[in-house]
Amino acid sequence: SGFANPNELGKDLISTANVKNLAGSDCVVEAGDLCITQLAFKPTPLSVEDCEAYKGNLGINGCYWGADFWANAMKTCHDMGGKLPTGQQLAQIANYIYNTTDIGAETNNVGLTMDTEKVASLGFTLDSYGQFYVWSGDESSADKAYARLFSSTSVDGNNLDRDFNDFQAICVK
Repeated sequence: SGFANPNELGKDLISTANVKNLAGSDCVVEAGDLCITQLAFKPTPLSVEDCEAYKGNLGINGCYWGADFWANAMKTCHDMGGKLPTGQQLAQIANYIYNTTDIGAETNNVGLTMDTEKVASLGFTLDSYGQFYVWSGDESSADKAYARLFSSTSVDGNNLDRDFNDFQAICVK
């Protein structure tokens, strides 16, 4: 599409590693109809004191007593003009990555085939098991938030402790 935004992976862009906004859109890339404003990253932890200072501005209800990676993912996306995806938006990303429409916000699906080119183009990195976790903006308590596990053949979601340091985040509009 040249300089027109948003760009679509696999159609307008082959690799998004160095792509910046080209013509005024906040979208770095689109995954289906979802506007991605920041490719995947691994958040650093936010202290409970910093979380308490920012929580009102970030829409955080409670702060985790230890290293809070989820809260800093919320802050990072907020600072960049985006937000963490909802559970439903993570399902959209999953449908995009697995080339299906069968994945819902609360469903656990098996028998899938992960498109690793799409995974890489969104900035996600696979761990030694060929999988990755992604935070959502859905907070269930001061110590848990919703995240999805993306593996080579399945995807599932859980409320998990906010101190997991190997989870990734992506920002959406």
